[in-house]
Amino acid sequence: FGIETRGVAIEKQPTRTLWKCFDCNNKGLFRKPEERQEKCPKCGAEPCNVPNKGLWLQDVTSLVIEDDTGKCYLDLWKEDIPKLVVGDKIHLINGMARKSNTGNINLSKGKFGSIRKLD
Repeated sequence: FGIETRGVAIEKQPTRTLWKCFDCNNKGLFRKPEERQEKCPKCGAEPCNVPNKGLWLQDVTSLVIEDDTGKCYLDLWKEDIPKLVVGDKIHLINGMARKSNTGNINLSKGKFGSIRKLD
């Protein structure tokens, strides 16, 4: 069963890049765009199109969304990042929810969900 919610984006967090190197099993997070590297900081492996080989990079950000019940974070991955901006009314269908380490509620589209902008 998926989460369905509607809200308004009131803040957009900076984009970060998660990375994992399958060659040396190292992983981490580039918190700022100027920190992003196209090679593994430990072994120098580069991104490649072969599954489970080389360096994997993934951009991620969060929108703070608000409705009548309160605020939460909506995690956005790769192609969804440029689609939504502050002020957009959002409809999340069949999404997922989790509680973060800081106690916040984080929503995401997940594999089978969708995010639509409302007029």
